[in-house]
Amino acid sequence: MTDNRADNMKRLNADPEFAAKRDQRARERFKAENDRLQRMANIAKRGCDVPARLEADWKSLKQMKITNREAASMLNIPWLGEPEDENDARWASRRACDVVDELIDLVETNARLDPDLAYELVERGKRIQRILAWNTQGQAL
Repeated sequence: MTDNRADNMKRLNADPEFAAKRDQRARERFKAENDRLQRMANIAKRGCDVPARLEADWKSLKQMKITNREAASMLNIPWLGEPEDENDARWASRRACDVVDELIDLVETNARLDPDLAYELVERGKRIQRILAWNTQGQAL
């Protein structure tokens, strides 16, 4: 039974159309996860969850050097980042960086992974790591 499944998988993976659809699904899943992580990083950085419809207003307020808390208040966005939560946010960001390191190590050591997908995963992981590092810039970790 196992040999039959392995043969079926080899046959399917050899089919370029199946491989293209498989890769497309993987890219879509990865993009969705990347978007979720970017949103979470923005929430951690800003202290609030800025809806997409207010993003332009948020950026214009930030260009005027208005603090995150004041901008959230002006746009009637609930403030999530209280001072007592800052240590938790720093810990979560540090832990997220550790998880990204683990992801990069896993991809680099997994020889069975498609090289193009592995490269893309490593690059995305490094990008997430840079975002997280930038979000905690100036904070003592």
